[in-house]
Amino acid sequence: MVLLQYNRGIFLQTNDTIDTNDTSVIDVILVQLGSPQNISYFEIRRYLKDFLSSDRVVKRDGIIKEILWMIILYLFILTLRPFKLISAYKSLCTSTLFAGEMPLVKYFNLFIEELKKKTGKNSNCNSILIFHETYLFSNPDMRSVLEKIKKRRANLSVSLSLNSKLILIPHYPIYSGPTNAIVLDEFYKRSREINLQLDFEFHFIGSYHLAKCFIDQTCKMIDQFIEDKRTEGILFDYLILSYHGMPLGKRGDKGDNSKRLDCCRYLEGVLETYFLISNGITSVKNKNILRYAFQSRFGGGKWTDPYLEDLIYELQGNNHKDQPLLPLKIAISTPGFLVDCLETLHELGNILKKKVAKRDIELYLIPCLNFRSDWVNDFAEFLQFKSSGRGNDFYYVISPEMRASVEEEIKKIVN
Repeated sequence: MVLLQYNRGIFLQTNDTIDTNDTSVIDVILVQLGSPQNISYFEIRRYLKDFLSSDRVVKRDGIIKEILWMIILYLFILTLRPFKLISAYKSLCTSTLFAGEMPLVKYFNLFIEELKKKTGKNSNCNSILIFHETYLFSNPDMRSVLEKIKKRRANLSVSLSLNSKLILIPHYPIYSGPTNAIVLDEFYKRSREINLQLDFEFHFIGSYHLAKCFIDQTCKMIDQFIEDKRTEGILFDYLILSYHGMPLGKRGDKGDNSKRLDCCRYLEGVLETYFLISNGITSVKNKNILRYAFQSRFGGGKWTDPYLEDLIYELQGNNHKDQPLLPLKIAISTPGFLVDCLETLHELGNILKKKVAKRDIELYLIPCLNFRSDWVNDFAEFLQFKSSGRGNDFYYVISPEMRASVEEEIKKIVN
């Protein structure tokens, strides 16, 4: 039984749990966007072409917008951008920490390895969990993983085959079209290509930003970082939760209306995460120093505000030329990313950090959850109970007061 109805990129979860009565095999596919396979001009260009050609990543409605975007993409972005990214990837990948590996790939693989250690008979849900890692724009790709699953399922006994299940999870907790909906698109596309019959129970966990394992472990990570710095004598003036920016689109534009709907759903997840984490952290007593922001704008038009760099300067204050700049220490957490990558380590931890340092502002980047042992344990438990039909007990419920706050902030951003 397929627990999902799907129409041209729009999904509706008809049941948020997976019922398990007998012993079953549960394939769990975790999906990341990916990284270039190596640090070369043509490989980085290949990765950018695949990524930026997706309609989920860059929406363009109508033949005119399609042609204009292709001109911009092939004439400018794919010609010039790889040169800049080569130096960025080299600065990270050649460090002792990564030793030639792409940060996102290394951390994601380590996370999967830790999860696989927990593969086996699950006493909580009487099932066997088998984990698979895949990338949308690098290898192993979705098709190769689905072919492996199809081949193994063909060799299962009739009883196990009937009780088999598949869980598909983007490795991004907050729903958005470019990171989460695109995963479902790819799954159905590749399933049709290899004629994978969906005659088993299928479940797409489109978002899990309300999962207690995610919120609690993020709070724990932030608290530990702030307390560690406090023991070193470093006290923060502000804590900013920064998320990837999203274009809002223009009001009244038929094509951009879908952008605004996608953006509002994304903002709902962002702000729910922000308020839950704000309430959950214990290392910050004065909640007035908490802020949210968005980084990584791409292209023109109106984007989600406040922009991270602008907010940082605003917090420092509008100083007159004859007055000294107010020194600040700011901690930044990026809850929208589960593993550190080029955007967190280079764009924020290197470029932005050096830029604001010229104004006497010290930025401290709080690491992502990556493959922390507690996070892996809690996430594995979440999946186990999810597969047993008790996953809903592992979500936070948004209170009416928090819901009102979320809606108020969304109005400020989109209007």
